[in-house]
Amino acid sequence: MENDKYRSLFGEVALERGYVTAAQLFEALTAQLKGRKQGREKLLGQVLLELGYLTPDQLQDVIDHLYPPEGGESADTP
Repeated sequence: MENDKYRSLFGEVALERGYVTAAQLFEALTAQLKGRKQGREKLLGQVLLELGYLTPDQLQDVIDHLYPPEGGESADTP
């Protein structure tokens, strides 16, 4: 599933950048799964934001890293 790939990468990037801890990521993934079982689909970034583990700027940074704006390169690209 496309969303599962995105979720893993999103969590990995947020963790690698030091925005979240492994425990916070696990909690967010658990909350996301619980919500899914109750019929509420949320992206991992949204869950992390709602839990207060990511700021809006950090969320955007991870998104920009995963999906660089068209015509531009990721800030991490040498």
